[in-house]
Amino acid sequence: MRNVEQQPGASFQLRPFAQGVLGEKLSLGGSLSRTSAGLVIEYRLQGSLDGLNLSSMASIAQAGRRHELWQHTCFELFFAIPGKAAYWELNLSPGGCWNVYHFAGYRTTVREERAIAQPLCQVVKEADLLSMACTLNIGTLLGGACQLDIGVAAVIETADGRSSYWALDHPGPQPDFHDRRSFLLTLPGVTASSAV
Repeated sequence: MRNVEQQPGASFQLRPFAQGVLGEKLSLGGSLSRTSAGLVIEYRLQGSLDGLNLSSMASIAQAGRRHELWQHTCFELFFAIPGKAAYWELNLSPGGCWNVYHFAGYRTTVREERAIAQPLCQVVKEADLLSMACTLNIGTLLGGACQLDIGVAAVIETADGRSSYWALDHPGPQPDFHDRRSFLLTLPGVTASSAV
């Protein structure tokens, strides 16, 4: 599937790997924009939230870097410079925990990316909506001028421990958010004068 050219701001819609009950009860989309300093992303999970494991929201007082957030409800963002093997993965918990990882290539030589500081996030939960808006400062790492290929994904966990995998696209036989074929959004570089 070809990359979809995006301007500094774009909306997106994720789809589950397997339709199932959650795919019928929920929709997951949002928006993404670029500034000279970083990325701004908002996830909007809408529908029947009953039966989902969103208990991690109670842990907001312990917000900080955590590993393996993807084992529970977790919003994810992948970004890479076109033509380069390296990429980064951002994990965001509704409870405020987060982490960023750098990969030298496809699932190889992973390390925590310490050049990126804690994102600024706001979480709102209503009866049929969970929204999470975050600003990630990548300016010290990449600057604003380089174009980025973007993959957006999420793991949604039910209260009984089952996981549903959501992404822009699922090009392989199994859910794989690291597959560069699913980095379908392209955000152009921006300068201070052209940033949104």
